[in-house]
This record gives sequence, structure tokens and C-alpha cells, in this order.
Amino acid sequence: MLTFEVVDGLRNEDTATLTLFIEPDALAIVNTPLVVGTAGQPYSTTVRATGGAGPWTWRLLNGALPSGLTLGASSSNEVVVSGTPTVFGTFDFTLEVTDSLNAQASLPLTLTVNGTALPLAIHTMDVPDAVLGEGYLASLGASGGSSVGYGWSIATGRLPTGVQVSPTGTPNTFLFGIPEETGEFSFTVRVQDSFGGAAFRDFTLTSTLASTSTVP
Repeated sequence: MLTFEVVDGLRNEDTATLTLFIEPDALAIVNTPLVVGTAGQPYSTTVRATGGAGPWTWRLLNGALPSGLTLGASSSNEVVVSGTPTVFGTFDFTLEVTDSLNAQASLPLTLTVNGTALPLAIHTMDVPDAVLGEGYLASLGASGGSSVGYGWSIATGRLPTGVQVSPTGTPNTFLFGIPEETGEFSFTVRVQDSFGGAAFRDFTLTSTLASTSTVP
């Protein structure tokens, strides 16, 4: 707001108050290629707007982000897309930003998520023996694939009665329980990742009677 005063040669005076409005630059989203992600790995990229007047509001206008990624809340001229993608591929979507003057801008974007470089595999080679009637716990580990959302099961064969496999766990799961029978039990463990890929490994678990000692 500005106030002006004028005085003529006869010392007559007058004042006027004026409001000066400076219009901001046009609102636009900067068209910068997004960071390429890798499935199963933490991801973050920033999208920025220029012009307009804050605060700003961001939203996903159409399309969808890869599963595992979200659009952050932001009132600034920058917004972050972050998370851990659980799928790979090319994903098209449009972001829209609105400023405090209700000006809007939108921009189609493409985000690429690469698959992991390592194939899914179970790296545990064998499991320890069990003892009849005693608590049992053995770890099974896997790596590769999506690196998230591993699901575990017994594909073929069986475990001793009383022992089971925990159905979820990344990167590890467990065989656990109290064996109710003795013998050698051959079985195949299956692990599946969030991509739908699977890996297998064969094991043998021996369940024995508790050892006894004779005191002379």
C-alpha cells in the first residue's frame, strides 16, 4: 500500500492511497526427469514448481505411482515421492499443483523402476537336528528378487509333527515348534517374493531321542 501527496503552487494539498499488486510469475511444474528406482530399494525423488504464490497444494491428478511409493504432503513449491517400490516397470502419472491464488499447473511424468540385479535364492544350506519333545528353532534366509514381502512354505515333503515354518519373513524366517516324532524328514522349502518369483531348496531335518547318560 502506497500513499501519495501532491501540493500545488498555492499550497493546496491532496493525498491518495493506492494498493500495488505485483502478480507472481505463472505457476508451472519443472519438467525434470525423475530418478530411476530399483525394486526393493529405498527411493526418493523431488518434483518442483516455479511461479505462483504459496502455500502450494499437490495431488496425483491421474495415473498411479508404483506400489510402495507415496506422494508426500507438502505446502511448499516442492513435493517428494518416496518409499520402497515393490514392483518394477514404467509408470505414467500426472501431478497437479495449486497455489494460494487458486492457479493450477499439471505435468505428465514417467517413473522407471528397474528390477533387482540379484535373482531370488535361499542361501541357508542346512538346518540343525531336533530333539523329541524339546523346543526347536532354525533360521532360513533368502536374498534377491524384490527383497521385500517374502512368503515361505513347504513345497514338498513334510516337517516332523509339531514343527512348522513361519509363513512370512524378510530376509529370514524360522522353523519352530516341539517335535513329536523321531526320524529323518526330507522337505523342500519355497520362498516367493513380491514380484511373484520363487526359489526352492531341499533340506533334511533329523529328529532324535534325547541323549541319556549312565552314571557309574
